[in-house]
Amino acid sequence: MASVIVCTPSAQLHPLPQGPHRPVHSIALPWSSSSSWTSPRLALPPPSPRFRLGPTPAPKRRKVGPPAHFRLFEHLPLELVERVLVHLDLEDLGRLRRVNLAFHALLSDPRHYADVSIPHLSHVPTELLAFLPSVLCGTRHLSLRSFPSAKLSVLLPACSSRLTTLDLSFSGVRDDDLLALVRPGGRDQLAAGDRGTSVLHNLRALRLKGCRRLTAFLALLRGDNDDPPFPSLETLDLSWSSLSALPLPLSAHLPRLEDLNLSTTPYLALPHLVDALASLPPRLGALDLSHLGLRARDLRDLGAGETALRGTGDRGALRLVLAGNDSLTHQSLATLQRHWAAPHSRWGGRARVEVEHSPVLLESDDEDDVRRFVELVAGVVMRGGGGGGGQGEAAVVRSGGRGTR
Repeated sequence: MASVIVCTPSAQLHPLPQGPHRPVHSIALPWSSSSSWTSPRLALPPPSPRFRLGPTPAPKRRKVGPPAHFRLFEHLPLELVERVLVHLDLEDLGRLRRVNLAFHALLSDPRHYADVSIPHLSHVPTELLAFLPSVLCGTRHLSLRSFPSAKLSVLLPACSSRLTTLDLSFSGVRDDDLLALVRPGGRDQLAAGDRGTSVLHNLRALRLKGCRRLTAFLALLRGDNDDPPFPSLETLDLSWSSLSALPLPLSAHLPRLEDLNLSTTPYLALPHLVDALASLPPRLGALDLSHLGLRARDLRDLGAGETALRGTGDRGALRLVLAGNDSLTHQSLATLQRHWAAPHSRWGGRARVEVEHSPVLLESDDEDDVRRFVELVAGVVMRGGGGGGGQGEAAVVRSGGRGTR
């Protein structure tokens, strides 16, 4: 007779979670090979309500989103926000402002556009042109190189007195565009004697390199000693431009000027230039007169106006760049320096003059300037000195011929 062992689970050895009472089924295991064994039936617990077989009904979806009062970057310091926005270019900021309402109010603040620099663009997007005027009132540094005059006439009037740096090099800027900054009414308001509010009151650097549509906007600004048109200007670059007149005396109109570049200005008449050199600003430390066909006698009356001499104190050396003026020799320059150091001269030894002179024709900042200078000279040669200003244009060509020897 085969023995049968009945195994029942012990609650003491293997404690199980307490649940509803269910019957315990036994499993019979035969010990003899002759006996037949039938698979026992195992009673499964009822399915948990959490796990059901068959199709599961779709759960209700919750709408997850920011609360109604949420504003992106609202609680961040302004300095941190500016550090984030500085990694996006101007066009991306304008696009983000249009597509995201949370960013619209933030990016409408002109304080985030203190530095606006647009590279050389053959076509300015309409969206960008429409967006810029709304934020330029907070701009301090503005660079619109190679922009056409039609676009500048829309953008420049939107600037404010916060502006400290303006770069319009190789652009189509005209006299009226700049007069509108200094006097909102332009030429008409100047003629009527209305001084208005100057956008350029705090301007420290003005770069008009290669601007071929300018003529005499500086001379049209008639300021006085108490209220000069550029009271804060320190850097003025007029090189390669078509400017034909300067405000005289320079010491009264540009009292804080430190760096003046008049290199390659063919329309600036020599007698007018000599008069300007006789009354230089008191703080001037760098003066570039390259490629102007100057002779030693043209520089003899280098001096500073009496207004500039008062209260100037000790000044450093004046760096005078005379590259490309091939009529000047080492001997004539040495004679000039002795003359400037003499007490009876107009300069009166107010500061040491360090002269830089070489026959090199081309001096440039970057590759774009070199290309534009080549285009400028090519245009002068094609015109052949005809029409107004022909003598000045011919002088540029002659200077180039001598400088290549």
